[in-house]
Amino acid sequence: MGEAGELYVSRSDEYGSIRFATTLAGHLPELERAGEALTPEEVERLAAKAMAGDFYFSNGAEVGADISATLHSD
Repeated sequence: MGEAGELYVSRSDEYGSIRFATTLAGHLPELERAGEALTPEEVERLAAKAMAGDFYFSNGAEVGADISATLHSD
């Protein structure tokens, strides 16, 4: 819970998922063509395009990755 009682939600990374593998495979030819000229900024641009609808990618560190919550009810 946050300071104002907000509930934070997180998920595990997706690096081993089918979604990630499919996305990477779709962009791999472009990444390989760039070779040594590939910059971190270009990788970030491609990632932002591929993950445009992803809540966690869009919100980054603001979401929190190591937060757990225990809910109690009366």
